[in-house]
Amino acid sequence: MKRERRWKVVALLAAGIAIGVVLTATPAVGHVSGWTHNWKTHIRPKADVRYNTKAQATALFKNRAATAGSDENTNLALTEYSTWTTVAETNLATTGASSQVLVTGQVTVQNTSGANGDLFARVTVDGVLVDGPYWSSLGHTAAPVFNRTQLAASAVISLGPGPHVVRLQASYWDGGTDRNVSAYARRISAVELN
Repeated sequence: MKRERRWKVVALLAAGIAIGVVLTATPAVGHVSGWTHNWKTHIRPKADVRYNTKAQATALFKNRAATAGSDENTNLALTEYSTWTTVAETNLATTGASSQVLVTGQVTVQNTSGANGDLFARVTVDGVLVDGPYWSSLGHTAAPVFNRTQLAASAVISLGPGPHVVRLQASYWDGGTDRNVSAYARRISAVELN
């Protein structure tokens, strides 16, 4: 049993040496000079053309993404539902005949009135409702702790070519009673996907 195992080891080593000699002694060695050569000459040209290079991706999305928002420390008084206050706005110029655009928005609102209320938020493009309205309770607590809530909105929409105005709007409702409701952190983003 030991003798057979030794012969297998010797045969394996001999085969490895033979393969090594053949690889280093053939003319192909001069052609395959290293990883850089293999990548640039043999592998990279055969890569799937559906994938963009970094430079192509940068060129593709240059001037297509638009974002706008405001500082978290600024407050903006909201109007009562069913009138809407624009809390964030951005402009986007689409290039395709029918572009798919991803729109996302978020707003944080605080009620300092000491009475409960509701928050509504929606997204419009060129004055047309495209997402929402969303609803969240502002609750009721006594000063100095005031209720705060957040709403997020997102949608993928189709837009024709040209400039567009994307707005995140909000309002509050409390049965016709005026409240001190303000938007703080808020942002709207729009990105052309194709």
